[in-house]
Amino acid sequence: MSDRGMKKWAPYKSLNKQYEDIHRLREERQKVEKPLISSDEAKIINDILTNYHDESLIIKYYRNGRILIYEGILTLVDAFNRLVKTENNTIINFNELISISID
Repeated sequence: MSDRGMKKWAPYKSLNKQYEDIHRLREERQKVEKPLISSDEAKIINDILTNYHDESLIIKYYRNGRILIYEGILTLVDAFNRLVKTENNTIINFNELISISID
C-alpha cells in the first residue's frame, strides 16, 4: 500500500472548481467599503501633492474593495488627469486616495 504523503492535507485542491469558488468567496469576504475622508485630510493630500518634490511618501489608497499602501517616490503628479504615477508604474487616481504622509 502506498503512502499518500501530503495529498491527504490538500482535500480542496483535488477539485479545481471547488477550490476556485472557495478562494473567490474568501476574497469577497475580505473586501471593505471605501472609507470617507474628511475635508482636513483632503486638504493635507492636496497640500502634499501640490508641493511635492521627490520626497518618499506613504500613500494609502482604495482599490477593488481593499485598502492598499504604497511607500516610495512618485514619478508623476498629473492634476489635469487627476492621477499620480509611482516608481513601479502603478497609477493611482485622486478619487482612490485615502491618505498621504511624508516618510
